[in-house]
Amino acid sequence: NTGDEGKAKADLVKAQSAVAAWQKDHKTNSTITFEEADKDLTDAIRQLSWAVGISIGLILLVMLVQFGSLAEPILVLVSVPLGFIGVLLSLYVFQSTLSLNSILGVILLNGIAVANSILLVDFIKRLHDAGRSATEAALEAARKRLRPILITSLTTVLGMLPIALGMGEGGRILQPLGIAVSGGLWVSMLLTLFLVPALHVSYLQSRSQSTAWRIRIPSFRWRKSLSIFVLFFLVPSSSQAASFLEAVKKIVDRNPAVGIQRATVNQVSDRNMSSRLGWLPTLSLEASHSKSGSYGLTSTRQGVNGNANLNLFKFGADAAAISAAGSEVSAQEKTLEDLILRTESDAIRSIVTLIQSEMEAETIRDIFKTREEALKIAKERYQRGLLAAQEVEKFAVDLDNARARLSDAEMTIASSQAELESLLGDTEVAREWPWKNIFTKKKFDSFEVQKRPDWQAASLKIEAARSRRNEALGKLFPSLDLGLSYGYFRSTGLSEFSGAEWRGQIGLSIPLFDKFENLGNYRALTEGVHIAELELEKVKRAAKSESDSARKTFEIAVSTAQLRDKTLESSRRVYADNLARFKKGLVSANDLFLDQDRLRDSQINQIRGWASAHTAFSKLCQSNGLHLETCLN
Repeated sequence: NTGDEGKAKADLVKAQSAVAAWQKDHKTNSTITFEEADKDLTDAIRQLSWAVGISIGLILLVMLVQFGSLAEPILVLVSVPLGFIGVLLSLYVFQSTLSLNSILGVILLNGIAVANSILLVDFIKRLHDAGRSATEAALEAARKRLRPILITSLTTVLGMLPIALGMGEGGRILQPLGIAVSGGLWVSMLLTLFLVPALHVSYLQSRSQSTAWRIRIPSFRWRKSLSIFVLFFLVPSSSQAASFLEAVKKIVDRNPAVGIQRATVNQVSDRNMSSRLGWLPTLSLEASHSKSGSYGLTSTRQGVNGNANLNLFKFGADAAAISAAGSEVSAQEKTLEDLILRTESDAIRSIVTLIQSEMEAETIRDIFKTREEALKIAKERYQRGLLAAQEVEKFAVDLDNARARLSDAEMTIASSQAELESLLGDTEVAREWPWKNIFTKKKFDSFEVQKRPDWQAASLKIEAARSRRNEALGKLFPSLDLGLSYGYFRSTGLSEFSGAEWRGQIGLSIPLFDKFENLGNYRALTEGVHIAELELEKVKRAAKSESDSARKTFEIAVSTAQLRDKTLESSRRVYADNLARFKKGLVSANDLFLDQDRLRDSQINQIRGWASAHTAFSKLCQSNGLHLETCLN
């Protein structure tokens, strides 16, 4: 009776006592044993339960080695309990049992469910490491990994369907296994697609620097907004704001000029491939068929021939071409690096401009609220006969002026948002000064200007120009070449021959008159070397000037920003004291207006001070040829 399973142990004790009493009363020579009917089944289930735990442990160990951290493997393993939910739900719906076969199905399910989760977590991690925000990475991963996850899950579910339906003789025995795998995988897949990305985004948010102020760039399309809502409905978290470095990296990746220069590097490398491989022999394969006649007699010749031509000596023209090719490619790579540095500097300027305009608007908004409060107090004092109507009118006028300044600030924000949105796209940027503490605690004085990419690119262009000039010079002198050929020929008619034939020759080429093409090219390239040297001198002067100017500007900007912090603290104390006195009627409206304007100016000056410090820092890094992250470290 399944209803009495809970009493089994107590009833067993009673049965043993009853049998012992019977044996005592009857004194018969009998042997009675008690056996647990499902002992083997219980032991097997216990062993399989251990197998489930060991399988999860092995999966975790493999992922720890792969990801190199604990967070991502734990996020991946979220799919395992989701699979358990699906197993229990499917067994209940199809009125099956949690048996040996169903637990075996759980072990099979773990590997498949974890594979689906790995597809999401790994892709999100790679996108986020590439500079995408957590939100964008999750959306992109869910979109691009949906099809592989569906294919993997559907093929497994359909493959298990005959077992889940109990088809065939003895199919009922394995039916719980099929139900566990099919139902568990289906539920796990549906929940994994939503819960794993949401938890991953929540983890990335908590890992990044928390900030109370954020800038939100509008114009999310309704489909993306709906996707974000569906994706995060299981996790109560706010939208992720990209950090300063994330935003800068994304702007660099989105810049068409950077993409064009990357393509130019590849183009120059491909174009110079023949110069780099100029020392290799030229190989060719020829097939020929000729027919000739003389005095009524004809002859034919057929053959297949392989040729190899090797340069022995060209007065260094080939070596110069190889050197020039390498220098030209390296110069383009340094030009790309310089463009990235300048793009980073422009990106920081755009981000700082938006942050500055947002913070200034917030300051003006606070002043507007205080003016509203002051006007309310003034009206109350006027009604009590403590203030003249003219004074109340001054408060009203001042409030209108604050409203106008707020409107101007909001228009500035809209303009800054439009500029940054064209560079960054639909995303958010943390509204903060991220390197404020670094500026006040660290000195930046170990720069080497000669390592600037534009300086190195100009030097490489000189090397390339000199190598091209030497290549042209080598072509003015004789060259020595080795030619080898081997083939099979067959001729009939005037001369009969059939068989293999080889030839070898050494040729000396002496240029006599080529319409002065090589000479003109050499003289033009000589002038090109002179131009490249002048360009390097120009870059050197500009680099030293920019570096010195950027260093002084940065030092002044940081010291000024620190001074403005102190001024702001003093202005806040003065205003707080006078506001309290104004409420008591001890300070006039004009004095309060002056305090408000002083506080507003101090706040705006403080914001502009740190904005200038961040912009000056980006210019300092760029003028010394350092990427932002390298400069910070």
